[in-house]
Amino acid sequence: MSVNSRRIFAHSVAAACLFGGCSAGQQPARLPGITYSAAENLHVGLKVPSRDVSPLLVTSLVKTDDLRITSNFGRISADHLSSRLAQLGYTVVEPRVRAAFAMNATGQFILSQEVEQVGRSVGASAVVTGTYARSSDHLYVSLRIITLSDKQIVSTFDYVVWLDRTIRAML
Repeated sequence: MSVNSRRIFAHSVAAACLFGGCSAGQQPARLPGITYSAAENLHVGLKVPSRDVSPLLVTSLVKTDDLRITSNFGRISADHLSSRLAQLGYTVVEPRVRAAFAMNATGQFILSQEVEQVGRSVGASAVVTGTYARSSDHLYVSLRIITLSDKQIVSTFDYVVWLDRTIRAML
């Protein structure tokens, strides 16, 4: 890992703890800071050259228990991810796609046909997608970058957001 990559990773971890509520005195979640940190971690964790996943299609984050449902949190998180990835030099395409995942007959997550069709129609090489699950006090978020050509996961990042009043209102 390069010095620059280590620096971005260290800043991202610190920001995620500060904004995501890692400390004993729960801090309110601050968007877009925590989502920007997540985008930086996706960038640092990329297993292929960034040119291989650009342009990117970013989808709204969806609930793990119903992949057809998003929320204000899921939509604004996608917007923040798009913004930060564009700032990091990625080409990000803008079409709104609601759900990136579908479930096949055996209950496994697969990329939805809509995402594949839209991605190909706008020339995307990969999709950034994510899910979230709510507990009583936290929101567990999982992000992935998946290539459209071979459906390989080339970067992931998981984080936890403390459910303050603002985040609860967005769900």
